[in-house]
Amino acid sequence: MKTPVLGACAATAIGFLLALTGAPATVASAATEVHMTVPFYPAYPGYNNSGWTEIEKATPAGTISNAIVNFCDPNGYGPGCDNMPWKTKNTLWPPTIKALKTAGVNPMGYTWSNYDKTPIATVEKEILDWLNWYSVKHIFVDGASTSDATYYCDLAVYAINHGVTQFEINPGTNISSSKYECAGTVAAGKVVIDSYEGQGGSAFSAWTPPAWMKSYPGDLAITLATPGQTTAGMETDLSHAEAEGVAYFYEGTDTLYASLPAFFDQEVTALAGS
Repeated sequence: MKTPVLGACAATAIGFLLALTGAPATVASAATEVHMTVPFYPAYPGYNNSGWTEIEKATPAGTISNAIVNFCDPNGYGPGCDNMPWKTKNTLWPPTIKALKTAGVNPMGYTWSNYDKTPIATVEKEILDWLNWYSVKHIFVDGASTSDATYYCDLAVYAINHGVTQFEINPGTNISSSKYECAGTVAAGKVVIDSYEGQGGSAFSAWTPPAWMKSYPGDLAITLATPGQTTAGMETDLSHAEAEGVAYFYEGTDTLYASLPAFFDQEVTALAGS
């Protein structure tokens, strides 16, 4: 499912109930430490939204691993704007990206794969732009197909070979094949899979990850957008995520991810204690 993302122009941008992710994925044998990746798409112009400061100042530091960043160029082109690479660099965003890095939060560059229908060369160009124009080394590939491991592993290998240090795909649902872990390639151990994206509460409590992912607990992410959610409800969802071995958890109340939830500070604190 796509959701509108506002960019640097009045263009209809492509979003997706986004996923979370963080530092490079690892295979854990004990309880998996839970971090946060924040999908945040504030209204135009976006780069100066106060939510970025809230993310940067969240404590304890290090709990938020990533913040997914998505914007258009001055003419309305961009991965989340028209499903095409930027044509020019957006010079308004580098200070925001730098501030995230200074705060210890990895900016994560957004791309849209349209369920493997976007030409792979297009996504590769977008990855290079994130690296070369904005020095962003964590990449988020939205709209991932659940039946084309070759497409996503080829992208992951390309990304890692060009300097990406974490690569996340977002099918928003479970994937039946462990081939998406790209074992035996340079991307192994650097791929995160968002295996649930949707509302929390009773819908999420019925979810379990595929059995094969128990061998890759550091690679499992989920993202929840639950209108009207409370702090207590978020904490219940976090407990379920922990029990299922989730490594990256985020829950908000805005299904467009244009704002942070009122319980954002409490969520960061809860994750730090997980």
